[in-house]
Amino acid sequence: MMKIISYRTRKELKFDFLRLLAKLNGYFKKRPIGSRLHIGCGKRKVQGFVNIDIVDSDYNIDLSRGKLPWPTGSIDVIVCQQVIEHLEVERELIGLLKEFSRVLTKGGRAFISCPDMAVVVSDYKNNGINLLNDRKSRLHDFSLNGMPTVHMINHLFHQGGEHKNLFDFELLEFLLIKSGFTSVERINEELFLDRIDCDFPVRGDSWISLYVEAIKK
Repeated sequence: MMKIISYRTRKELKFDFLRLLAKLNGYFKKRPIGSRLHIGCGKRKVQGFVNIDIVDSDYNIDLSRGKLPWPTGSIDVIVCQQVIEHLEVERELIGLLKEFSRVLTKGGRAFISCPDMAVVVSDYKNNGINLLNDRKSRLHDFSLNGMPTVHMINHLFHQGGEHKNLFDFELLEFLLIKSGFTSVERINEELFLDRIDCDFPVRGDSWISLYVEAIKK
């Protein structure tokens, strides 16, 4: 049976099942109290934040639905690292960014990072070597499985079907302003770690990543 269903279909079915469980979580689990949200935490749970993901988090949510169960103006800080590239822009991401804006207090801040499209495209001229070396420096067991280094461009754009979009600063700023933010500043991981005033795990991904701080005024 498993050989009849394609690898991509199996992945989609598994993710749809996790989405269903996350939706049921909203019916049966009480929303955690807190004024700081860590969106798409994965295994990197941070003390002092409500850590959110689709599974194995403080509060499981299907982010593609674009709904957050917190009251308007109740959150001070949102951190969302390496998540938005997994959502389709018009059908999923804009709704989620509008929810970020809705739940934030006046003056509330959203720190967002994602792969930087400008860096990915520019390294094509170098056959993706810089991108590959950067990935290996942070994930020592990473491999292109013998593919030419230029395949690293495809990996970052698609990542096995997990990535839906990449962003440069102009596109991300446009989406955030459209979603209700009034100030968007390009920063880097070092500035993020300094401004967040919290013991967030270091990713070491400033070279490849676009970091922004968006403020709701």
